[in-house]
Amino acid sequence: MANDKTSVTVVWKPSPSHKQWGQHIKYCVAFNPRHNYRTLCALQADLEGEPPPPWPRYAGFGFQWEHVTKMRISSIRKQKNLKLRRDIHLECVGSRHWASATSLLSGRRYFVDVFAINEITNQSVTYDGKNFITRGRPPMPKLIAGALTVVFVGGSIGPHVTYEHEVKSFAKKFVLFLQTCSSDVTADIIYEGAVVVRAKPVTGFQKIILKNIEPGNYSVRLNTNSEENTKVTVKMCLAEKQRRCPYVGVPIRRVINATKNVSSCRSIILRWPTADSNAKYCIYRIKLPDNHEPLMAENTNCIVTATEKPILCRQYKKTSKQRDGKTIMETIWDLKTNTKYEFQLQATLRHEVTVDYEPVFVEMKEPC
Repeated sequence: MANDKTSVTVVWKPSPSHKQWGQHIKYCVAFNPRHNYRTLCALQADLEGEPPPPWPRYAGFGFQWEHVTKMRISSIRKQKNLKLRRDIHLECVGSRHWASATSLLSGRRYFVDVFAINEITNQSVTYDGKNFITRGRPPMPKLIAGALTVVFVGGSIGPHVTYEHEVKSFAKKFVLFLQTCSSDVTADIIYEGAVVVRAKPVTGFQKIILKNIEPGNYSVRLNTNSEENTKVTVKMCLAEKQRRCPYVGVPIRRVINATKNVSSCRSIILRWPTADSNAKYCIYRIKLPDNHEPLMAENTNCIVTATEKPILCRQYKKTSKQRDGKTIMETIWDLKTNTKYEFQLQATLRHEVTVDYEPVFVEMKEPC
């Protein structure tokens, strides 16, 4: 097997059926970017959208994997429009023992399968599948304006990931939203090879505003310094206007202040800044153990779990009684004395992407 940036040549040994017994054998070669195929039938099903044959009624020995396979085949056969795999390249080369593929993408992994087919019986066997990576760097992924892009960095992907966006005409400004649950991510913004924003920390939720945008190629490079061999998830959205992204408008400092309610020993008043009258806020109350001591270095981003239910979710319009200008006040009742609580706040816009405020820790002491 020999390959360069955009092409590859594959060579294989002739089938013993042709060499020893003189049978009429032809060969077909397939290239695809996903996986190897065990049979020609499976490949043709993906290529042409054909459903797999039904599972025989009395086949199998009652194993669990057989039941799962039967249900999967049944589900696929019920689909009216099967998904076609248009990235499969299948070519039959007759009795030739080599084949070439061109117009491949550089820096990409491809899987190659060779099938030997008896021209009289149409039966086929599959050679052991192989894979290869074309030379050169892979093309840089595109960052589409106004679209939420989920990016993975770190682990097996590598410590750096770069996305590119082309600006075709002058713009007054661009807004870049970045959100991650890790504190070990930084962002670089590059314009035509020159770094215009270097090592911007991405902690929780970050909004970067670029002004006087000239036409050209802009790149967003995400970096992680995490020593753990784990992938970090980062959400990105780039737009000329903030409302084109699914993020709610929030102030730069997302801090909650908690004060005791002078009229009650079992309640507190939470105050937080707001920047969007259309936002919906959800408050989470978490009861903490007595020996819990919050650490300043503790990562407090994205720590609301799916098992927690909010005690309150609502909007605060400009005319709301709980709103004083750009500050919202909400009273939390029915708290227990001699108990520690953690209050978390999430802001969202039309049930889209949530933005977390910094949590606040409260201890209800007795007497109040």
